[in-house]
Amino acid sequence: MRPKDIFNIIKGWRLDRPVVIASLIILLITANIQTQAQVTYRLNANPELKVSGTSTIHDWEMISNSASGMAKVIFENSELVKINSLKVIMPVRSLKSGKGTMDTNAYKSLRADKFPDIIFELIDVERIGGQQVMAKGNFIISGITREAILEVGYQIEDDKIQFSGERTIKFSEFNIDPPTAVFGTIKTGDDLILSFKLIFSNSTNKITKQ
Repeated sequence: MRPKDIFNIIKGWRLDRPVVIASLIILLITANIQTQAQVTYRLNANPELKVSGTSTIHDWEMISNSASGMAKVIFENSELVKINSLKVIMPVRSLKSGKGTMDTNAYKSLRADKFPDIIFELIDVERIGGQQVMAKGNFIISGITREAILEVGYQIEDDKIQFSGERTIKFSEFNIDPPTAVFGTIKTGDDLILSFKLIFSNSTNKITKQ
């Protein structure tokens, strides 16, 4: 209900002024509640996650299509206005380069036996607008937590939200020794690029009013 509609209703009432004012306040609050809704979304199957970097002989990349995740967002008049929470968990061993030896060395460097998952968890959203989200979150890799700022693109279609972007991090930020091969003669660079395209779907098609 629009505020204009509320005022038209009030005009037709023949009540004492205090009663009219109180009723108007209640209706305005109700109208605002009805335009905002928190919705829970879950990460779809087959997300696109990639880790890429360099070495002394060639560039390399590892790709994962396996992760789980959940997001709780608020819409106002069908527009995304707030992300209350978002978490994505990717198994380390889901990353594949197509080369068995490289994969083994990467899992060893990431201490996959002890820390089997790479996790991103949202801390705060600084800005939403123009199909972009400026967000602050924690990356948890090899048991080490580091805060990062990400600029993420988003698209909304029907009951789906797609987030996409990339972020450069360093092995050394997470106390990780870059993988090596051939008795240390091939060395991986310290910089890593994490890129992603994640599609979340409304998990219940039900709206929780705020």
